[in-house]
Amino acid sequence: MITYLAWDSDFFERKIGRISLSSASILAEDLAEGKAQGYDLIYVFSENEMDEKYQDKLVDIKVVFEKDLEENKTRNLTRSIGRPDPSPAERGAIRPSLAPLVCGTQNESIFAFCVPQTKEFELLVRENLYHLAYISGEYSRFKKDKKFGEDTFQKLYREWVNNSVNQQIADYVLVYEKDKKVLGMVTLKLSIDTSIIGLIAVDNATQGMGIGQQLMAECERLSIENNIKTVEVATQEFNQKAYQFYQKCGFSVKSRQYIYHFWL
Repeated sequence: MITYLAWDSDFFERKIGRISLSSASILAEDLAEGKAQGYDLIYVFSENEMDEKYQDKLVDIKVVFEKDLEENKTRNLTRSIGRPDPSPAERGAIRPSLAPLVCGTQNESIFAFCVPQTKEFELLVRENLYHLAYISGEYSRFKKDKKFGEDTFQKLYREWVNNSVNQQIADYVLVYEKDKKVLGMVTLKLSIDTSIIGLIAVDNATQGMGIGQQLMAECERLSIENNIKTVEVATQEFNQKAYQFYQKCGFSVKSRQYIYHFWL
């Protein structure tokens, strides 16, 4: 059965639907029905890899990682709350994320981008966030599928940033800043039992310097403060750098899903 996707259809200006595949034997039937109903594109989600003849339709193997915060609760709270901010020599002067810092600070810092100092500062940070979002989406199915095109991919990720900053789809946009430059960012959505990391990226020139780990640690701290037991983050199996990064941060694989794009 095809589920009509209103947001995707409106945003991409095409009629788009989704099939959660239970049996490959009825896929051809469903796709024929979709074509008859005027669909332009069908996303097919499957828990298992489909037949090799559909390999050219495979655009993503979505891997969801999770981490149990209960076992790390005491250690994380002691480190991030029960002591003063670390010195620059220790961890780059990470400061509490709930209060945005002055734009001109010369210290490395993480802050929540939700109350910008000035309109000019907001525009500056947003442009940096867009750049980081494109890095985050390097292995996105919307970039891999060339029928969307680079402009559409970038438009989608700018929308993701905007809706995160406006707190429509995220509660926090945490930004790592040094010398007036935004070097890393992460978006975080809190729920009752689980927090979800959406976008996370570090500027290519500063990767491998521990910025990503500090952003992840701050997400964990905020989750623990809100009595959340688990944090989740999704990536693409093709993105082995991210895959290994989450494992290094103590995450384990929760689920794996194969995603195919069928243009009709």
